[in-house]
Formats: sequence, C-alpha cells, structure tokens
Amino acid sequence: PSRRRLTSSGGAIQVAPMPRPSWLGFIGAAALFAALLLVPLVAGVHLTDWTTFVATSIVLMALGLLVRVAGQVVLCQVTFAAIGAAAFSHLALGGLPWLVALVLACLIAVPVGLVLAVPATRMPPVYLALATFALGIVVQEVFYPASYVFGATGLGLNEPMPALSWSPVGGARGFYYVALAIASIAAVL
Repeated sequence: PSRRRLTSSGGAIQVAPMPRPSWLGFIGAAALFAALLLVPLVAGVHLTDWTTFVATSIVLMALGLLVRVAGQVVLCQVTFAAIGAAAFSHLALGGLPWLVALVLACLIAVPVGLVLAVPATRMPPVYLALATFALGIVVQEVFYPASYVFGATGLGLNEPMPALSWSPVGGARGFYYVALAIASIAAVL
C-alpha cells in the first residue's frame, strides 16, 4: 500500500499520496538512532525518563499511523497502552516470563481496540474523535481507580525489568535498549 497524507479540499478531508522520505531523512533517522543508543552512557539517574520518552514515542507513532494512513483521529491511544501495561504487570508479576507476558498483554489490549475499531469505521471523523475521547475519560474514571487495574493504592503496579534468559539484557540500561528496539521496529513499520 502506498503512503498517504491528509489534505483539505473545500472543507472535506481527503487522503492523498504521501511522498517517500529522501536520503536526507534516512541520514537523520540514523543519526537520531545513534544518539539514542548513547543515551544510557550520559543519562545517569534520568535513564528512566528517557525510557518513558521512548515508550511514549511508540504510542505517538501508533497515533500518527492511524491519522496518516487511515485518516482516523483516535484520542484514546494512552487508554490502550494503559490496558496493555496493566495486563503486562499482572501477568509478569503472576510468574510468567517477561517476553511471554509482553506478548500476552498485547493480545489482551488488541481485542479492546477492536471493540472500538469496528463501529469506528462507520463514524464521521469528528464523531470518532469525540467517541474515542469519551472512551478514554470513561476508562480513566471507572477502571483506573479500581484496585485490580493499578493496585490498591492507585499509584500503579510494579513493572518488572526484562529478564531474557538468552540475552544479557537486565536492569534499567537493558530495559531502555529493549524499549528502543521496540520503538525502532515500530518506526520502521
């Protein structure tokens, strides 16, 4: 499928072909990736902030993909990320291996997204934005305070660091590199 971008013509939003990035874009992406590889060497105590930045970039790339390719403005991306994060935490702390818990958490979050996606394909863009925004607020008000989602205190659950038996990944530095690898794959897709 060709890449597309949104254009406005006479008040209607249309999807038009999007130009491919030039060689300069690839050089910029490679320089950004090289700089991000060096972050753990200089971040010190702020490595967790950088890991959060990389994880948030994945959520924003998903939003960009929906807007750029499908022309849909979905305003509850963080809701799906929170559902996946809560599921991952429960699964990993329940004894499942880190990678298995990650895959299963994705498989739990996807059906929730599909429940929204099926009716959303029939909505005009403004109503889709309003409906997804409302879903985000409902989930925030109804489910986030529940102890089974983010724990008894509501401050969140522990997220275990990756422990991959076949890899030397471990600790905050390893977690950063795992998040960067996932973000890099998301950026290429």
